[in-house]
Amino acid sequence: METSFPHDTDPFKCDGHQSDTPLKYPFWERIFFLKTTRHLYTYTPIIAIWAVRVLTVFVCNTGNAPIQFHIQNTPDGCHFVNDPQVLSLTPGETGTLTPYLFSKGLRIVGIGGPSTAQVWVQMQM
Repeated sequence: METSFPHDTDPFKCDGHQSDTPLKYPFWERIFFLKTTRHLYTYTPIIAIWAVRVLTVFVCNTGNAPIQFHIQNTPDGCHFVNDPQVLSLTPGETGTLTPYLFSKGLRIVGIGGPSTAQVWVQMQM
């Protein structure tokens, strides 16, 4: 299941109230829910990032087994390069990834479990 929605208004705080800080650049967020397996990689769809200024990936292990995630960068949607960082998460833990490489697109890759995870890709244009 995948959801995507643009945010052209002020960002919201955790309690649902709007932030006092005005938004200078448009904000985009993509949210994915992944099921990981012990021996096979699970991928998000490819996300176009060529016009993105700042990007952070948040991953929350919502399952009952340890899992690992990393970023794969792509120049064309067919060829992929693994980002050097690997995020290892225990059940209930949340962590972040930021791409080291500039590319036209990326996807998030998970393995381990079997488990589940929620992935947020937050971008400032």
